[in-house]
Amino acid sequence: MIRRPPGLVLLAACATLLPAAGPVRMAGAEPAPLVGTVQAAAGKFSGAVKVQNGKLTVGDRELKLDDTLYLALQTPEAAETSTNALRLVGGDYWRVELLKLTSRAVNVQSPALGPRRALLPAIQALEFAPARVLPDMDQPETMYLSKGAPLPGSLVWIKDRDVAVNSPLGVLPLPRASLICYVLRRPGVETNAALDEVRLTDGSLYHGRLGIEGDQFTLQHALLDSLKIQPGHVRYYSRASSQLQWLSALAAGAAPGTAPPELLWPRPGAVAAPCLQALRLQPSSVQRFNVPAAGSAWIFQATIAPRPSNAGDVRLEVRVGERAVWQRTLQPASKPEAVTLTLPAGQPLELVADFGERLAFPAGVDLCDPLLRVAEPGKP
Repeated sequence: MIRRPPGLVLLAACATLLPAAGPVRMAGAEPAPLVGTVQAAAGKFSGAVKVQNGKLTVGDRELKLDDTLYLALQTPEAAETSTNALRLVGGDYWRVELLKLTSRAVNVQSPALGPRRALLPAIQALEFAPARVLPDMDQPETMYLSKGAPLPGSLVWIKDRDVAVNSPLGVLPLPRASLICYVLRRPGVETNAALDEVRLTDGSLYHGRLGIEGDQFTLQHALLDSLKIQPGHVRYYSRASSQLQWLSALAAGAAPGTAPPELLWPRPGAVAAPCLQALRLQPSSVQRFNVPAAGSAWIFQATIAPRPSNAGDVRLEVRVGERAVWQRTLQPASKPEAVTLTLPAGQPLELVADFGERLAFPAGVDLCDPLLRVAEPGKP
């Protein structure tokens, strides 16, 4: 049984308080042709991507949506993006214009969603300058400014020109141009692992149940009801699946005294091999993962590459139990290498990273699109 985190329960509860809304169609024309890469139960395929008549086709392969883990499209960033953003407690991130504060909600507007209301209990933060938000801006009921110290206090209003905070100094109207973000509550609520994830070209991120209807993707969403998305507006989708799983979702922890892996959703050039997701390991670390017990065997699949700007060598070893099943020493100039290994079900997997002959910093190894897929798709 998959535990439903409190953030998603809260979103579902908030949805009952929002005005009913029909399906939302993304604005703009779909670019053509689309090109991308899909990870399916039968393997990884690249080529022209079509969504037609309720079907997904990549190259000359027609695929069932339920048999795919992710689809990454080579779609450009949206030319026009809303200047503000809304970050929700369940992991959603909506690029919007922040319009008005009411007693229970924030009114927003975007080309993707149209006019909407987001209830305050469902909001983690309001971002007035998304590009300037930093990870340490996380103190609840605090306004972060482009200049000066953070200002604690509750929100009083949101207007076109200013936003007011009831601070220890009284109600202070603040010019919108001086604002970075207002945090309502701390981040940290995990996204429900049973939900699919879709990121759009404007940077928005949605979670729900993905489907295909005609020539569009559909997403059943707790707050938005049915969202219809043109394929040309999708940067990627990542699906919840029992037969394909991201390695990052199976992490069992690092060995004592070693740094945990860094999870990346890299832009082009951030890692040596193009990918949707990457795990970055540091030397002198041991990372452990739980291989599912279902089925007879799983296939470990990743592209292994030295992190860009490496100065030192890194040796990577893949272990099943106490047995090494693959090892390689990566020099700074080493080319990315695709690795596919068959692993027994239920046996722990370890990735051991250490320095090679050339000991120098920086040093690290990237596992690009690391995942496990069942060796025999379709069998429980």
